[in-house]
Amino acid sequence: MLLEGKVAIVSGASRGIGKSIALTLAKNGASLVIIGTNAMLLNEVADEVQSMGRQCIVHLGDVTNPETATVTAKKTKSFFGKIDILVNNAGINMRSSTLDMNLEDWYKVLDVNLNGNIYFSKAVLPYMIEQKYGKIVNVSSSTAKSGHKNAAPSYGASKAGVDYLTRHLALEMSKHNIYVNGVSPGPRHGDGSQVPFGSRSKGIEGVWLYASF
Repeated sequence: MLLEGKVAIVSGASRGIGKSIALTLAKNGASLVIIGTNAMLLNEVADEVQSMGRQCIVHLGDVTNPETATVTAKKTKSFFGKIDILVNNAGINMRSSTLDMNLEDWYKVLDVNLNGNIYFSKAVLPYMIEQKYGKIVNVSSSTAKSGHKNAAPSYGASKAGVDYLTRHLALEMSKHNIYVNGVSPGPRHGDGSQVPFGSRSKGIEGVWLYASF
């Protein structure tokens, strides 16, 4: 299998794209550590992963707390002995215009979507540098590249930040044999992307692995 013997951390893995990523990694042979705030949903994902014969650790935590990232990385290293892959998927969106959006919502979206990525990246990178190998995948959005009437400005701004962080880390970490890539899904139906008006095409059923891990 493509990922046989690999160990992957996936944030925001309880539903939607994150769940699809976690299950796809498991189907391709990876053991997992999954992070989120909903214990029931995370345990359901873990059951599916374990039914494939893969190991899966559930870590309940908020990605806006740097300690969540630190503890997750330490727990993964302690249990599996290494960290091969990090998928920074956790994210939220708000539905408001610029004038209607309050600053608390602006900071909250940036904290989850952007700050969470740097917390987890900084937590795993020392281990990846030590082992001279690692893959980080940051989940961005097509909204980072163009305005979107169905998303608050904080969402696109946060994802544009993710795009830059991805390019910066890729440049900085290549000398350590650590590859950093980003994916930018378009609009889809799901828990994190409810549509109050208009229509969208059918959401994805799963996530394909095209990158070489």
